[in-house]
Amino acid sequence: MKIKSIDSNENKKKKEEKQKFIFKKAIKGLKNKIKKMFFTRKKVLKRLLAEQFYSYYFKNALQKEKAIVENYHMNPKKLSEFSFTPRTLNRTYFTEMFTIKSFKTDFFEYLEQHFLGNYILKIEKKIANFVEVKIKNQLYENPNDDKKLEYVCKQIKNNPKWKIPWTIREATFALKEFLTDFY
Repeated sequence: MKIKSIDSNENKKKKEEKQKFIFKKAIKGLKNKIKKMFFTRKKVLKRLLAEQFYSYYFKNALQKEKAIVENYHMNPKKLSEFSFTPRTLNRTYFTEMFTIKSFKTDFFEYLEQHFLGNYILKIEKKIANFVEVKIKNQLYENPNDDKKLEYVCKQIKNNPKWKIPWTIREATFALKEFLTDFY
């Protein structure tokens, strides 16, 4: 059985998908920055990290500007439900988020200085683990068994737990597009 190759010249990801990818990775990077600044333990409760993230970037700015807290997807009744995963990531949402200068500065600094380096390290680990755990375990007993190879190919294509991460080229393209649109 021959594994089909992917045409590397084609970028089939939608613009919104690329923006969501970049935004979520940048938020995760900024949360790690906050974690290093304010917490000494390696493991921190998500709720505590979210509270500190909100406080650091948005609390003072929201009070000064009397902005609507819901625009930042923070449930005012329960701080623990704070989230930066809005129903729709679109130009309006990004524009609203980038009105906060400290957030915008740190966000784009992360993208320019750390995003690709961090992403490359992450996908190297993920692919090594993927090959070791998923593929070798399936093919170990009888590597020439076409049915097992077909199974592995089918899993890669259909199973979300076997999803291969974005390529460095796709991530770079998405980053450039995001910076062009919003910076």
